Amino acid sequence: AIELAAAWLRSLACAEIAAELQRGLEILHSDQLGIPDRHRAMRVVFDHSWQLLDQDERELLKALSVFQGGFLREAAEAVAGATPTLLAALADKSMLRMTAEGRYSIHELQRQDAAERLAHSPERGVAIRNRHSSYYLHFITHPRQSYFGEESKRLVAAIDAEIGNILAAWYWAVDHDRIGDLYPAIDGLYRFAYLSTHHAEGARAFRYAIDALRHGPADDAHRIACASALESHAVLDIMLGHDRDVAEELLESIALVRDLPTARRELASAIGGLAWSKHIKLESAEAKALFLEAAELNQEIGDFERQAWNYCMLGSASRKQGDYNEVERWYQQALELGRAIGDLRTIADALADLGWLAIRQGEYATARRYLEESLSAARSHGNRDYIVEALGLLGQLAEQTGDFALAAAYLEECVSVARLWGKEPNIAFNLAKLAHLRTGQGDYDAAGELYDEADSLMAQSISLIAPVELRNGMGSLALQTQAYGNARLFFEESLHLAQISGDRLGSAQALVGLGLAALRQDEIADAGHHFLGALQEAAGIGFAPILTESIAAVAELRAAEGDVTYAAQLAALAAGHPAAGAETRQHAATVLAELLPQLSPERRAAITESEIRVDLAAVAGRLIAELSGRGKATVAAGAAPDTPVLIEALSERELQIVRMVAAGKSNRTIGRELYLALGTVKSHLHHIYQKLSVDSRTQAIARAIELDLL
Repeated sequence: AIELAAAWLRSLACAEIAAELQRGLEILHSDQLGIPDRHRAMRVVFDHSWQLLDQDERELLKALSVFQGGFLREAAEAVAGATPTLLAALADKSMLRMTAEGRYSIHELQRQDAAERLAHSPERGVAIRNRHSSYYLHFITHPRQSYFGEESKRLVAAIDAEIGNILAAWYWAVDHDRIGDLYPAIDGLYRFAYLSTHHAEGARAFRYAIDALRHGPADDAHRIACASALESHAVLDIMLGHDRDVAEELLESIALVRDLPTARRELASAIGGLAWSKHIKLESAEAKALFLEAAELNQEIGDFERQAWNYCMLGSASRKQGDYNEVERWYQQALELGRAIGDLRTIADALADLGWLAIRQGEYATARRYLEESLSAARSHGNRDYIVEALGLLGQLAEQTGDFALAAAYLEECVSVARLWGKEPNIAFNLAKLAHLRTGQGDYDAAGELYDEADSLMAQSISLIAPVELRNGMGSLALQTQAYGNARLFFEESLHLAQISGDRLGSAQALVGLGLAALRQDEIADAGHHFLGALQEAAGIGFAPILTESIAAVAELRAAEGDVTYAAQLAALAAGHPAAGAETRQHAATVLAELLPQLSPERRAAITESEIRVDLAAVAGRLIAELSGRGKATVAAGAAPDTPVLIEALSERELQIVRMVAAGKSNRTIGRELYLALGTVKSHLHHIYQKLSVDSRTQAIARAIELDLL
C-alpha cells in the first residue's frame, strides 16, 4: 500500500494523496510491469485476502468495520455478535491486531474495504450501527457523581480510548433521530468534554445535535433533549472560560421547557446556567434572582447537590456586590446542606469559600480550619478543581501569616496540580499567587516570569476577578523593583477592572498601590488622594487586613511630610495588629524602623506599647476625615481632636441604622433585620445624611466615627 501510494508522488503532493486515501481505495493501484496481479491494486489485495476467510469470519469483519479507533471484546460481542473464537481466527489471519491490554484494531484500509462490503447489505448495516450507537452512548451515560473523584480519572481514561466510537455513535444517533439513546448521553458528553482534552470535539458535537434538534419533531422528548444540549453547550463554554455570550442559548433552553412539568430538572439547570452567565458578566442582581430560582427548583425535585451549588453561587454573587454578611450566610447554608446530604464536593467548595472570606477578614485561625477541612474533603472526593482551590488559598494564608516556606509548598503543589488537570484561567490564577509569593521572597526574576506566563494564559478568560489580582500583583512587583511608571499602569488597569466588576477589595488594593507609586515619585497630593479612596473602600467592606494595609500606606505618607510622631503611631498600629498580613507588617515595620531613632525614648515606648489596642475602624474614619480636608487627628491615646457637635441629634432608630451601615449592611439587609420597608430605610438615611452634613454612606461612617456615634 505504501509503494502504491508513493508511486503518485510524481504527479500529486502528499496532502493530495492523503485526501484521495480518505475518499477510498481507488488511488491504490499500479500499471507497472512485473508486479503480480494480486499486488497491482489494494482492492485486489483485499479481494485475495477475503477469499481466505470463511463465511462467519467475513460477516464478522464487515460488522467490525463500524468501529472507529479499535474496540474491546465486550463491545465486539454486543455490537457485532463476535465470539472469542472468531476474533482469534481473524487475528491469526492478520485481519485484526490485539494490544497487550486486550484492545483490537483493524488497519484503516482494511476497515474501509470491509465497510464498503457491509454497505451492500444496507438493512444489516443499519442494525449494526444502531447497536454500535446505543452501546457507546450508554457507555458515557453515568450518574453525575461518577465524573468526580478518583472514579472520574478511570472513567475519563476509558472514554478517551473510545472517543472515535463515541463521536461516531453520537452523530449516527443525531442523523437517525435516535432520541432515546441521545438524550441520556448529553450530560455524560458534557462532563467528559470538560474533564478531558476533547473540548473542541465536544462543542462541535453539541452544535451538530442542536442544529438537528431545532429542526426536528416538536414533541416533548425532542424539546427536552434540545434544551439539555443547549444548556450543556453553553455551560461547557462558561466552564472553559471562553469569551462567548451564551445567554441566547440558555434563554432558548429555558423557553423550550418552561411549560413542561416533566422537565423541571432541565429547567433548573438552564436557569442556573443563565444565572452563571449573568454572574460572569457582573450582572449580580439578576444573577442572584436566577440562582435563587434555580435553587428553589432543585429543592422541589430533590436535587440537593445542585441546590447547594446554587447556594455557593449566591454567595459568590453577593461577594461581587460587596455584601459580605450575605456572602457568609449563603456559604454557611451550602455547607450545612452539603453536610446533611454527605456531599464531599459541596463541603469542599463551601469550606474553601468560607476560608477565602476568613482570610480577607483577618481571621486566620478560622481560615486555616476551614481550608484544611476543605482540602481533606477535596482529596477524599478526588475533585481536582477543589484541591487546587484549597491549596491555593492555604498558600495565600501561609504567606499572609509570614510562613513563606509553607506557602511555597502549598502553592508549588497547587500550580503542579493545576498544570496537570486545570484549564488556562485556573492555571493563570494560581501562577499569580505563586508569583506574589516570589515577590515577597525577593526573587523578582522568578516572579516576573510567572506573571508573564499567567498574563498570557489569562488572555482567554472572561472572569475579571482573576485579572484584578494579577494586575495588582504585577503592580506590587513593579513597586519592589522601583519601576514606578509601570506600577502605576498596572494599578490603574486593576482599578478599572475592579470598579467594573464591583470588586471593592481589589479597588482598595489598587488604590494603595497607586498611592505608594505616586508617593515614591514625590507626588504627595496624588498619593493622599489615592490613600483616601483606599481607606473609603476598606472602611466600606470592613476587612481588617486591607484597613491595616491602607493605614501603613498613610504612615509612609505622613513620614514623607515630616510628621514623625504621627507616622510612627500609624506604622506601629499596622505593624502590630494581629490581622495585618506579612507584607503589610513588613512595610509598616520598615517605615517604623526609619522613624523610631528620631523619637525620644519615652515616645518610642508609648508608641510601641499602646497603639495595637486602637480600634481600626475609628482610625480609618479619622484618617478619611483628615485626608478629606477636615483637619488632622492623632491616634495617640489622650490626644484625640475635639469632638464636633451635631446641630440636630440622631434618633435612636437613626443611630441604630447608622451603626448597621458602618457594619457594612445593605439597605435591604437593614430593612429585613429591622422589619422596615426599603423605602423607609432610604428615608431614614436621607435624614441621617442631612443631620451629619454628608452625601454618602462612606462619608456618614467617617462622620459618625468623628462624633463617637459608633
